[in-house]
Amino acid sequence: MQIFLPQSQIENNNQLTFSPIAKKYSIPYEKYELNAEKSSTIVSKNGNVIIIPANCFVNELGNLITGKVDIYFREIRTAADIITNNIRMNVKENGTNYTLQTSGMFELRGFRDKTPIKIREGKTIKVEYVSNSSQVFDNYYYDENKKEWIKSGIQKQNTKSDLVPLIKPVLKTKNDYTIKAKIDFSDFPNFNVYSGVEWKYLGNENIGQLELKLQENLQKQEVQVIDFNTLTFKYTLSSLTNPKNRVELLLQPVFSDQSYSIALAQYEERLKLIAQMAARRKQLLTEKNILNQFSVNKFSYQNCDVVYRYPGHIFVNASFSFGNQQSASKNIKIYLITENDSVVMKFENDFTKFNFNPQKNNKIIGIEEGNRLGVIASKDFKNLKIQPNSAFPFQLTEITQDMETLENFNSLIQKL
Repeated sequence: MQIFLPQSQIENNNQLTFSPIAKKYSIPYEKYELNAEKSSTIVSKNGNVIIIPANCFVNELGNLITGKVDIYFREIRTAADIITNNIRMNVKENGTNYTLQTSGMFELRGFRDKTPIKIREGKTIKVEYVSNSSQVFDNYYYDENKKEWIKSGIQKQNTKSDLVPLIKPVLKTKNDYTIKAKIDFSDFPNFNVYSGVEWKYLGNENIGQLELKLQENLQKQEVQVIDFNTLTFKYTLSSLTNPKNRVELLLQPVFSDQSYSIALAQYEERLKLIAQMAARRKQLLTEKNILNQFSVNKFSYQNCDVVYRYPGHIFVNASFSFGNQQSASKNIKIYLITENDSVVMKFENDFTKFNFNPQKNNKIIGIEEGNRLGVIASKDFKNLKIQPNSAFPFQLTEITQDMETLENFNSLIQKL
């Protein structure tokens, strides 16, 4: 197993799905170089965990990839991230267009020599993601062929990290009877620290009788973990032609001398990593956010979302201008930010159905061609006398200072 801590960030990935409005706003990636033939665990700078099974990647032709691959990871968390990087947040449900309310998203990519790779069919990358919210939202991924968000399931809140090995490696004794078993630990990410394992038989059957059964033509294999505290497996062998011909074995992993030393060193290395990760997560995980689990089988954007169906919204025929400018601005993009900055609604070209909930805190960002920037702060928005289903001219306060970094832009939005 390979364990990776955060590496230096890189600025460029030329395979962007959504292009930032300016290069300076591009969210940097964390890059990790790993061996595709081995299982890997990545811990990002913010305490997210990415668990990758061995032999997980194929090329565009579907051929298994061996050797080195590069994994790119980045987070999109704020309204500023969404706006400046042109992240599309609209979703269609039963023929109606809505917006996704996010509690954070991330992008995961894989490359071999700068050429995109794919996740092998039947393999899954698990991601433990620190959410922005205490709510358990749905999982969505962005289908880059259909250009739309696809619901992929309900998030699972983790109570225990997949990094934690549940038992310490055990040394084989002279009285232990071991057998060969084909159990792939890449299917059990909690336990992939156990390489070089032997399988201790826990049953009471006479060893001679058991060996006779194992010599029969038993080809079908089934594996089930029946006790996570002692890491006990039920390993079933059966005949492909005669279902009655089967053997069920209770097994536990043990290690002989050299393998035990290696496994113990890996175990202790993991404990140090867990301590580092726990310290970082303690800073991040409060009562306002939780740790959610994603199962990723396609490289793309992954999102913690719920469909925002415009509860309590009123509609107006809007126009937008800067300051005391007489005529409405053309070629302007308007972003309504609401629900504690977790909802970013984009309007452009047609403002006749601009809508908002007057009971909520609302703020507006307007970006005109040439990146001219205007805003309406939430306290100013509340003072506007807006009637439903009427025309209303919004006047944006122009921001003249240059937003030199994404952090500057994010700070501006938070203060509105």
